[in-house]
Amino acid sequence: MEQGANRNDGDRGRLGKRHARSVTYGSGVAAVLLGLMVLVSPLATATPVPAKSVTLTAPYVAQSQAYGFLDGSGCGYTVAFPVAPVFNVTNGVFSGSVKLTEKSCGSDENYAEVELAAYFVGGQSFQVKSNGTYSATVHWTLKYSVSLAGHSGGSGQFGDSGTTVSVSAYLEDTTNETEVLIGGASEQYANSSSPTTHSYTEKLTVTDSTLELVAGHMYFISPNISIYVDTEVSAGKSSASVSVNMGSGGESGTLTSIVEPS
Repeated sequence: MEQGANRNDGDRGRLGKRHARSVTYGSGVAAVLLGLMVLVSPLATATPVPAKSVTLTAPYVAQSQAYGFLDGSGCGYTVAFPVAPVFNVTNGVFSGSVKLTEKSCGSDENYAEVELAAYFVGGQSFQVKSNGTYSATVHWTLKYSVSLAGHSGGSGQFGDSGTTVSVSAYLEDTTNETEVLIGGASEQYANSSSPTTHSYTEKLTVTDSTLELVAGHMYFISPNISIYVDTEVSAGKSSASVSVNMGSGGESGTLTSIVEPS
């Protein structure tokens, strides 16, 4: 079990403190800064101590936040967000898509990486009857497509791309303002010698049966979802691209259920 310090919302994903700047996307009306999108439902101020395990499903009594980070070097990369990231607490659906392309630029190797992520910043509170060891589980169903391509411009050159789609969950102790990582699950993909596009359906579960809880403390569970993409190219005439769609054509990430500690 990993005990966290006071929560820092910007450090949840793979880029963490290394991000160079927040990125913007086109909303069809105006450019909006990622990280300011918050979907709100009324929060419960307290919940009776459960006599047994409680399974939560949509609609969730929660607040959510979605954000994006961009990091890169050189001058040859571009990023687009065909579907802006949103985590809808009413139906438990995360939607978002990203496309990253990069070409050789200058005399050095260059890289770029983008992360879209979302999580609960507030949720239905609960308590436990007595100090002890408890379990918690979060279930996701993900439907998404991945396109990858890499081109070498000549001998000794390269163009690489990859992506990681991941989910995780944290147990938030709002009494002590600390958090514990319940766990995580992920799928990774990298480009091959020719461009590829595939669709996936994944059922991912995050669980921990060794959570140490304290009677009288208020807790909630914060589920997280992340799409991370990266490219790297050598000097010369190489290129790479990666796109992940989890926001259109019937593809999305669904928070199926949260099983509170029992």
